[in-house]
Amino acid sequence: MGKPRMPDDLTIENRNRRLRVYAILGLQKRAYRSIETPLDLRMEITPGMAKALYDEFKAAEQLVGHPLNRRHRELTALRYGEDLAANRWLPSCDSIGITWDGVVFNGQHRLLMSIAQNKPIPQALVSLDMPPETVEITDVGGVRKDYENLHAIGKHGWAGKLESSAAAFFAMSPGQKNPMGSRKASVHEKDVALTDFGAGIQFAVEVLGTCKDHGIGTAPVVAAIAKAYYHTPPDQRQRLADFAKILTTAGTGMTLAPEDGAALALGKFLRSQAKGIHCGSHRQDVHLRTQWAIKQFLARAVRGFIRAPVDEPYPVADAEELFD
Repeated sequence: MGKPRMPDDLTIENRNRRLRVYAILGLQKRAYRSIETPLDLRMEITPGMAKALYDEFKAAEQLVGHPLNRRHRELTALRYGEDLAANRWLPSCDSIGITWDGVVFNGQHRLLMSIAQNKPIPQALVSLDMPPETVEITDVGGVRKDYENLHAIGKHGWAGKLESSAAAFFAMSPGQKNPMGSRKASVHEKDVALTDFGAGIQFAVEVLGTCKDHGIGTAPVVAAIAKAYYHTPPDQRQRLADFAKILTTAGTGMTLAPEDGAALALGKFLRSQAKGIHCGSHRQDVHLRTQWAIKQFLARAVRGFIRAPVDEPYPVADAEELFD
């Protein structure tokens, strides 16, 4: 078959790295092939293979003195590992991409997952001998939203971006503090949350309506109302709807009583958030404050202020055992 026709400026080290990568994957006999056409293969990547590939990649970075891939995100590898450990890992059309000079430019988090979990990556798609310029078109297209992925497999057609984001507040482990500050919920976790708590989320979105006031119609607020829904007897949920109405209208056109003050105070607080509600810790703070305000409102306590409780007044762990 002859030796591979490589670019004239490919160094001996790069050529040798390519051969080592082929050897790591058990493809020594296919190493001396033309690189004019990339090679795509399905295979199991063992933890040992993953570590060897990652070590080769880091050595290449050290050699050139600058990054050859995007920054490693530990939480991404952690989330992948949870899916693998729970047997939720599925074959992907997104390959572990390796250039013709043996550099891993795509798939580092999957390799790190395999190393950390000490488990193989089943049915991994590996693309070998890719032109280095391929990185210019990698991960640059439109990224699918979680709810779009769920729609694509025929699930939760009623759920949009807001409902999907609210589901993340249900998706974390029961009792886990500050969940939004720890990591992003996976599509699977959101799927489970939308299945188990869809009625509460839909109720919250409906009573909030299309309020565009800054900070009101957001996932932390929707999720707080949805959680309270499961702790509230059906015959008392009108009071919960009244809370949302006061929140969205600031009480305009309504006859209010002193015990409605918690809703007014929360609305004033949310509208004051000039920079929006973006980071995980801020979202969790708003989520807890909203739950506290709802608790005071439903108890008809006279409150002209709001607080951020340490623990959730309406924890998910208990919600399933109460009113649905």
